[in-house]
Amino acid sequence: MVSTLADDPAWSSQTWEQLSHSVDALASGGEYRCHGWELPDDHPARVLGVNTDLVLGADNVLRVV
Repeated sequence: MVSTLADDPAWSSQTWEQLSHSVDALASGGEYRCHGWELPDDHPARVLGVNTDLVLGADNVLRVV
């Protein structure tokens, strides 16, 4: 098994703080902003380009910003 900084208690809370923003936003009914390069290669919105700014709304609809 590979050890990461997230396994270190000194880093785990900072890691969670940085990586949980998208989950926290969606769980609270907010929206999450992302970029085309964050989508899987086979996602239909990838045809818009990897530099496209997107927002995933609480209604689970992905929109171009």
